[in-house]
Amino acid sequence: MMSQVFSSFHFVALLFVAWVVFAHAHGKAANGATIAAGEVSCASFPTHADAVRYCLDTYGHTTWCGGLDRDRDGLPCECNEGGAEANERACIKWREENQ
Repeated sequence: MMSQVFSSFHFVALLFVAWVVFAHAHGKAANGATIAAGEVSCASFPTHADAVRYCLDTYGHTTWCGGLDRDRDGLPCECNEGGAEANERACIKWREENQ
């Protein structure tokens, strides 16, 4: 009986770990397509708010979140529309080159 309970516990724990790993490795782009975390960039999102939503849904936070917040200030894709730096010269140039 004890070994059966112990095995069931391990099985449930393993399923939970697998779910966490999968949830953090995949997300949805702004258009609803499923994407792997390594394939996403700020160009994947039309707005800053879309990038924030992706980070929260995929990672549970907005700092770094797979490279979308390179300066680690908690504001991913600041150059995208609606971002804090969207009207800065460097951001305008980035959008012209990447979107």
